[in-house]
Amino acid sequence: MKTCRLFGMIGLLAAVAAVAPAQDVKKDPPLPPPKPGSKAGDEVPAGFRACIVTDHRFPAVKVEREITEEVMEGGVKVRKRVKKEVSEPNPRNRTGKMHCVVCESGLSPVLAVFVRAEAKTLGANSGVGKLAQRMNQLIMLPDYRAQKLSGFVSFLRFDPPTTTWIGQTIVSTVPSAAPRNPDGTPKPPDRVEASYGPEGKTVTITTPQGKIEQLLEYAYPDDEKRDEYVLDVRNLATAAKAPNVPFSIGPTNSKVVEAFGLAPPGDAVTVIFYYRLRVVNRWTFDAAGPTDAQIDEIQEAVRLFLEGPKKKKDPEPEKDKGKD
Repeated sequence: MKTCRLFGMIGLLAAVAAVAPAQDVKKDPPLPPPKPGSKAGDEVPAGFRACIVTDHRFPAVKVEREITEEVMEGGVKVRKRVKKEVSEPNPRNRTGKMHCVVCESGLSPVLAVFVRAEAKTLGANSGVGKLAQRMNQLIMLPDYRAQKLSGFVSFLRFDPPTTTWIGQTIVSTVPSAAPRNPDGTPKPPDRVEASYGPEGKTVTITTPQGKIEQLLEYAYPDDEKRDEYVLDVRNLATAAKAPNVPFSIGPTNSKVVEAFGLAPPGDAVTVIFYYRLRVVNRWTFDAAGPTDAQIDEIQEAVRLFLEGPKKKKDPEPEKDKGKD
């Protein structure tokens, strides 16, 4: 009897499931076909490492630390160790550090803006400034936040070292990764030798186990005007007031820059919208940047891809005319 009831309940549940209306499942947008004429091709060719100048997406975190304070005890100043809650930079905030702005977003939709124009010639009302503001607005929209839309602005300003550096070698030492031998005796520090050549910087690390040698591109760094560029970009970012859009500085040229189709002289401003590391659309502009109408066009392209075409409203039925 119990077995019959069990099979009866299973049949009833199956019948209910069969007639229940299927729930709408939100699907990801389809992958876009390659865009003809896209210099970077249909795929984002590589990560893009840049020096982050400003990034206000991650607020400071509160942590408890043990600090030393001077307190009065019996009319005498005494130094004591006390625990206090202090604010520290968020570990996710990479300001002042090298960071891959492409890798960070993974497969999410991204608006990438690459600028060759000098930041000091631009302002909040320039095409680049207005585009950053619009990107900030889009990123904050609830539907787009759910899809993890992000964006960044990177100025291509860092140059390789001047010819006075070529042929020079800088030697330094760093503590060994394992500072002690198995018997407890200290290991000598590793020797780091950086030789500057015309194509890049050859770094040789000498350890007790041998030598490790690698050729690094001049993608960052040894530009004597770095601090000047950072100040110009920071001033623009502050004026634009787009806290959800990090501003960074990348190399004027490198193999990665060439792979993105940004090699000099290149366009003054290039905007690439990509999703799942495949290019959806690409726009190029002169030093003035996009106009208001062109910014609207970029926004519409993002909306169309993330939301799909707008549905036409069904015409309202005509009201019955009263009888004479």
